[in-house]
Amino acid sequence: MANTQNLQPPFQPNDGEKKDPRINRNGRPRSFDAARKLAQAKMNEIAMEVGKDGIFRPIMRNGKAATNAEIFFEAWMKSKDRKSFAEFAYGKVKEEIDVTSGGEKINPYMTMDAADLLEIAKKLVNADKSE
Repeated sequence: MANTQNLQPPFQPNDGEKKDPRINRNGRPRSFDAARKLAQAKMNEIAMEVGKDGIFRPIMRNGKAATNAEIFFEAWMKSKDRKSFAEFAYGKVKEEIDVTSGGEKINPYMTMDAADLLEIAKKLVNADKSE
């Protein structure tokens, strides 16, 4: 038998309840902290390789056991996507974006003679009449 004192009606989005605790007003979480912590833990582990005899051994770099992060960054640095590695390491490269009209400078001041201005005004007045 159900405990009817604790039951709530199903949530309806337009029922006018603004403070319903079941509504997530902030949207989905921006980051998944548990997955990030797991990834960081895995990257900090010692990198292992399988020897010819089938036994796992740590990968050595300069007489020290390398971490998965070091191996990952070495592979990324040697890949075809070196630009993104450099941007990750040193920051994004400034990109020049041309927002002009085909490379020409845009004149911020519009020049128009009286005849053109009168023609535009007539079009606007006629547009209002046609509605």
